[in-house]
Amino acid sequence: MPTAPPSLEERVAGILTSLGHACSADARCDGLGRLCEIVDAAFGEDGMAIGRAIRRDGVGLALLAHLATDEDADVRLQALHLIANLCSDAVDPGSASTKIDLLAEPAGASAIAESLRADDTQVVLLACGALQNLCTNREWCRVATERALLRRLEELLGFPDAMMRRYSAGALKNIIQAAHRDLESGGVEEDWSEVWLSEEALMAVDHRAFQVLMQPQPANASPTSPIAPQALRRPCAPQ
Repeated sequence: MPTAPPSLEERVAGILTSLGHACSADARCDGLGRLCEIVDAAFGEDGMAIGRAIRRDGVGLALLAHLATDEDADVRLQALHLIANLCSDAVDPGSASTKIDLLAEPAGASAIAESLRADDTQVVLLACGALQNLCTNREWCRVATERALLRRLEELLGFPDAMMRRYSAGALKNIIQAAHRDLESGGVEEDWSEVWLSEEALMAVDHRAFQVLMQPQPANASPTSPIAPQALRRPCAPQ
């Protein structure tokens, strides 16, 4: 009797297990590349299945947070790419749980903050995209303010790359909206004392909000965005 093929969750779990034992940058890049291929093609039920596999026992998210600060640039890029997309409702409708679980990981917030201040422009871009998606969660907005990331996001609004400006404005928009909602429901103003931006930054955020408003949206539109695949410096091994 033929053996049933592994489920999507089982495939993801198998790749995570291999990644956990990978001893070289090439092996880590290979495993992350396979995960990227799966995640980039996923949405709906498939996206939810991948999210469950990544969150199971906290192993997958802990591994991705660790790899997001890897010394190898390609490993770091792919890990950030996965975090950004796994925290997008457009990929996984259950990504709210992923955001919460990532924040609970000791290295989760540090990996994003460190990457946002990196020298590598592609690392910063993906960290910015990840933060935009993460900041639909109130606690991630608080983390961004506590770690003084708003000033960095404001700096990135002046970056030449259009996607960098888009992601940074999107992250700031989400943080400002979270602050307003919290204050309107009786929150403490001092908790959001860092949410004061320059006039230029506020104009950029307003422009981003206008762009979102003017884009045609389907009935089930997601508030978070999947990140386009990035060109990596080292090609991953063909499968």
